[in-house]
Amino acid sequence: MNTKANATQTTTGSASGNVEKNVKSTGKNAEGNVPKNAGENAGGNPGGNVGENVGGVGGVMEEASVALSRMDYLTCEMHCLHALSLARQAEDWPYYRRILMPLQECRRQRRMIAAEGKVRLGTSTLSGPIESILSDIQYGCVVVSHPHTPDDAKQLITAARQQHRHIEVLFTNNHSDGDLWKISAFGELSFHIERPAPPAIWRENYRDGGDKYVSTGSSAPKIQSSCTIADWFIDTSELLGDAGINHADQQSQPMARLIALEKCIDIVTDHEKLHQRLWDTATQLIA
Repeated sequence: MNTKANATQTTTGSASGNVEKNVKSTGKNAEGNVPKNAGENAGGNPGGNVGENVGGVGGVMEEASVALSRMDYLTCEMHCLHALSLARQAEDWPYYRRILMPLQECRRQRRMIAAEGKVRLGTSTLSGPIESILSDIQYGCVVVSHPHTPDDAKQLITAARQQHRHIEVLFTNNHSDGDLWKISAFGELSFHIERPAPPAIWRENYRDGGDKYVSTGSSAPKIQSSCTIADWFIDTSELLGDAGINHADQQSQPMARLIALEKCIDIVTDHEKLHQRLWDTATQLIA
């Protein structure tokens, strides 16, 4: 799978009514650098109250529009999530749907940046707290494994967001030396997928996202020669997101399904079809 296959090649419209003409499909700024300190560039405080004194949900989305135009995807995501909660509280479903467009765009860009960084599959041999991973990864992807817990995975996500890092995190409910990995949702959700473990050479170390697997014999994992370690991570994330859709679809009532989909997207934040299904569900709630 090509990690850039799902990147938008055209500009996404913002919920505030502006069009962000400078958003590029590379996920980097005009100088070609990953915007690691983008929150400062946008003049925003990632830990601040984004809705305060800015005119409600419309004002929050103006802030998101500015952040997106500056390719500050993490700050844009933060504003969009705040605006989404305001729109949900007001039951303003048309505006709720509009917010999903820039939210999906900034998350897609965040995944692209992460896929170009370091990847660690498994934390069973990690010494030190889970946040110590951030000392070795500026931007990248991590699969957390036993003896770490779902709470550790959430803690790593929180620490990454606080440090304004483009980090993608999954959790597998097993030790990294297992032959079958059970990639699981965490928090209030209980769905999971199972897939063969990645090659041993890819586990428990930091590798470049573009690292390709070279088969060493007939007993080696069946992985396409063009597959990179970042591809493996993203493919796994896509499978988990598909399982999340099936989980949410068990809810027959639109409002209950919308809540379930929001929880699924909290786990698989960059899954395109989850966002589309959320848009469809919000449409059903429009009177």
